[in-house]
Amino acid sequence: MVYKAEDLKLGRTVALKFLSTYRSANDADKRRFLREARASSVLDHPNICTVYEIDETDDERLFIAMAFCEGETLKRRIERGALPLLDAVHFGAQIAAGLAAAHAKGIVHRDVKPANVIVSPDGRVKIVDFGIAKLADQSRLTRDGTAVGTAGYMAPEQIRGEPFDVRVDIWALGVVLYEMLTGRLAFSGNTDQDRVRQILAHEPEPIVSVRAGVPAELERIVGRALAKNPAERYTRMEDLRADLLGVAALLGSPLASGTLDPTLRDLPTPSAHGLYTGETASLAGRTVSHYRILEHVGGGGMGVVYKAEDLHLSRVVALKFLPPELARDPESKARFFQEARAASGLDHPNICTIHEVGETEDGQIYLAMPLYDGETLRKKLERGPLPIDEAVDIAGQI
Repeated sequence: MVYKAEDLKLGRTVALKFLSTYRSANDADKRRFLREARASSVLDHPNICTVYEIDETDDERLFIAMAFCEGETLKRRIERGALPLLDAVHFGAQIAAGLAAAHAKGIVHRDVKPANVIVSPDGRVKIVDFGIAKLADQSRLTRDGTAVGTAGYMAPEQIRGEPFDVRVDIWALGVVLYEMLTGRLAFSGNTDQDRVRQILAHEPEPIVSVRAGVPAELERIVGRALAKNPAERYTRMEDLRADLLGVAALLGSPLASGTLDPTLRDLPTPSAHGLYTGETASLAGRTVSHYRILEHVGGGGMGVVYKAEDLHLSRVVALKFLPPELARDPESKARFFQEARAASGLDHPNICTIHEVGETEDGQIYLAMPLYDGETLRKKLERGPLPIDEAVDIAGQI
């Protein structure tokens, strides 16, 4: 069950997803819920809904706090009819980009469908619900041979309970593409069993017989994604996305070929001030709330930044602390919270996400953020002028 809520610390709107009351006592459902939180939280991508934290209420109800995505589900959009060709291609390419990022982390979604995709008013796509995702370092939560997913979107090998890989997501995206282009299910039926039989024994009706004007290349892409033999499908989501980008260019509306990747790095440079030296030694190795501080990585703005492990979600984060001497200054404390609130209200691929703001038992205030690989633009410029193309690209993202 999902609620719209206000984060009282950061003054932002969030979505809270609760484990249903009747499932709370079921260990398997708890594991699946935690699995969703962990799978989503390690992914920092503009086409995947951001997970801020996981916590529980005073009466021990688990919940996930995540970004509140404005818009409507792709399912609701398709219910009004087939999408314009460009919308279908653009949305498909964005879904592919998000899933490719998940696959790169060893995560297979396993339940890609229009109901798990949110489309914002500006056309940005967000993938949600990693509740049955398969992580590379975990065994399946269900018994071998048990099909997990949504009938109508599961690949044949998924239905049969056979070993599978990222190609089940490629199949599911093929089904979603077909649905966006035709306004109808690729494999229909009155019951789940009917749809399963359709998937295993029949081919979907050709797109061109349902809708005129669909480029042959686009039908070829969908057909390859829906090959019943996994060996005949795309092997990488990036390849499917590249073909969709080619169709977008053919239709006169090219998309950026690279994945959107945050350029505004909040990975700090070492502080030139000796002000924080004593504090860096005292925090390394400590556990603060549900974070284990691993090492000091520098100073950023008016704070000290550490690399830390999020013990709830098994991800590495950056913790930015306001030093105690500044925390005692009301003006500095207000500026720190102002920074947190300003950044937390923005959901953009080129702005660093704020997961949460917290305070230690001894009164130290901190921000939890993603820890990005890379370097600051300042450090890059210290080595000399950038190539013109690179400078233009970075400026455009900023």
